[in-house]
Amino acid sequence: MELPPLIVPLVTPYTDDGAMVSEIRIARMVRWHKEQGAGGFMVGSDAGEPGSLSLNERKQALEWVMREAGDLPVYVNISGMTTAYTIDLAQDANECGAYAGILTPPPWGGLTPEETQAFLSAVRRHGGLACGWIDPTGHTSGQAEMIHAPGRKNPGLLAEHGFEHLSTAPHGLNYEYWSPSGLIHPAGLFGAEKGAAMLEKWAAFKPVLSGLLKLAGPARVGKYVFESLGFEFGPLRGPYMPLNPQGREIADHLLRAV
Repeated sequence: MELPPLIVPLVTPYTDDGAMVSEIRIARMVRWHKEQGAGGFMVGSDAGEPGSLSLNERKQALEWVMREAGDLPVYVNISGMTTAYTIDLAQDANECGAYAGILTPPPWGGLTPEETQAFLSAVRRHGGLACGWIDPTGHTSGQAEMIHAPGRKNPGLLAEHGFEHLSTAPHGLNYEYWSPSGLIHPAGLFGAEKGAAMLEKWAAFKPVLSGLLKLAGPARVGKYVFESLGFEFGPLRGPYMPLNPQGREIADHLLRAV
């Protein structure tokens, strides 16, 4: 099966002191990914440290990515601490022109199926943005139809679209799913060119990349990859710490192998 375009989950570049999201470095990052053949971008996934960003920073980062993306589709994680927070992010993404959103269960968890249905219904009614529902636990995956937009295909699980062999997680992640524009996949953390090469030989790369993500998470991996390629994108923002020596060794192995 021919692979669709690779949609890159973006890290969040900061200033050197980590105090501010860097507009200049976001522009540099997006341009580099475009040169590498990216089919689009995913903003605000776990690769971008959304839990360390203010609401305004999340909106600002999306605006700057949209400006540089040109005609390439941009997806955005609109998950938040409250229903109002999530709807605010959805409305902003819709106004910015994002193609679609990804929504995951609120971090406080514990919603019943009826509560989940009410939550998704509120986002659909008031958010104004087509969304895909990704529940990494798999407990509420059947609720996805609650936020489907009539007449269009919403993002969904790789397994639902014939790409289950490319998964690193059985129930999807906010940086790993199918979209109408292509595949959002953590291999894109290494750039579209290297990421596509990984996916072409996924049987060999899957255990290594999956293990690295389980060990370190996408934000640490993504920032280290850019550091290794000679980019200065600022530190991770606390409480995140840099990739540890074991993780750096694995990431270096992957960079050499593709």
